[in-house]
Amino acid sequence: MASSPTPRDIRRLASDHDFVLGAHPAPRRLGWWPFIAIHLSLPAALIAGIIFVVVAIVYTNELSKQTLECPSWANACRVADSWTTKNLGTVQGIITMIYLIGMLALAYAALGVCETTIWPLLSKQSFTIQGLDAYLSTTRGSIMSAPAAVMAVKTFAAGFVLTCAIVVTLLPLAGPPLVGHAYSPTLRPVQLESNYTAGGGIAELYAQTNPPTSVMVRVLAEYSSWAIDPTSEPMPEYRDWYVNREVLSERGNFSGKAMKFDTYISCRPHQIQQLNRNNSWWNAFVTNMTRTNNNSTHTGEKNSSAEVWFRPQPQLTVWADDFEFVSDWRTKTTLVFAALNGTIDGGFTMPLLIGDLISASSIACDVEIEAVDAILSVGTSPVDTTNLPVLSSTDTLTVSPASSPKTALNELLLWFTVAPLMASTSVDGTQPITGALRSIDQ
Repeated sequence: MASSPTPRDIRRLASDHDFVLGAHPAPRRLGWWPFIAIHLSLPAALIAGIIFVVVAIVYTNELSKQTLECPSWANACRVADSWTTKNLGTVQGIITMIYLIGMLALAYAALGVCETTIWPLLSKQSFTIQGLDAYLSTTRGSIMSAPAAVMAVKTFAAGFVLTCAIVVTLLPLAGPPLVGHAYSPTLRPVQLESNYTAGGGIAELYAQTNPPTSVMVRVLAEYSSWAIDPTSEPMPEYRDWYVNREVLSERGNFSGKAMKFDTYISCRPHQIQQLNRNNSWWNAFVTNMTRTNNNSTHTGEKNSSAEVWFRPQPQLTVWADDFEFVSDWRTKTTLVFAALNGTIDGGFTMPLLIGDLISASSIACDVEIEAVDAILSVGTSPVDTTNLPVLSSTDTLTVSPASSPKTALNELLLWFTVAPLMASTSVDGTQPITGALRSIDQ
């Protein structure tokens, strides 16, 4: 039969637990490392929790830098793999589970430490039996005991430990909605890079000849489709810019350096001159477009035909009557519109002597185009304009090798001033027509 402890044994046991103030010998303290050695589950849970949470955060962060879909023109676009894109809900569930497990493991380690602080707290304040039970239950993860535990707190240290225990208990509950918000697909602007072939130009000199210069088939096809369906024209508000609008229309918002055409048009009544040769009237009009030769080095010299031919039928026809290189950056061309056997509001009417034609009403329109280098901004304007890509420039345009360096840009602009001629078809080698018209508003 075991003997009862002596008063000395009871005093020694009490001193080990610090129940008796001033007891001898002094209370024995185990220290941090012996405590960890006894409770290996706490560091294991802490390490596992950190690993799980870090994995969830790192994966989510990397996935947030990727897009679910990239346009075909984008370079180096980080797009999520097809499986992730198609099974985003499954991925969200897996990451939520990993993050929740990690947070629960961290909570287990933190609550284990919070529970052990009850011993030093007893030396700073007293607890009732009910208050102590509620405090211990709260530090073990019971939220229902938190109100009673809060009422039992009397010191800052106890309040701090209790607050940590409550926060650690509630924090894992925020995991699912937090991950759900992070994995919700959103529409937001991203900056992408793509390739664009800059430059452009025309490597030939324009000359009004008989028959007329061949129409640009692609231009005519595109203009016709846009006329039939105006909504099919890409970026119609940027017509003044010399860029490939069909390509750039897919790029979204962007900025770049490009060449812009400032166009000025003024019209006036104009008297045309029918060609008379050998005392006979011909279905032709005299122009001022004649040049000396294609290789002329003199500004503004003309090599076009001296007359243009038209079909002797009631129609609206157009031709270039004259041009001028106003400056190194500016070209002016005079286009004549004539309604045969018809009228143009504000036009000059004169008799015609050919076939069934008896009159022609005509106006002359000066089309003046100036090329300037500017910054094209689609959407928001850029803050920094020093490193913008060059979409087109007056320095990189393709020009005719037969043109003089001084007038090379003027020769290119000449093509744009006669654009109405390039977008119309020629019949039987005569000037372009637009159909049988009787009355036309200027």
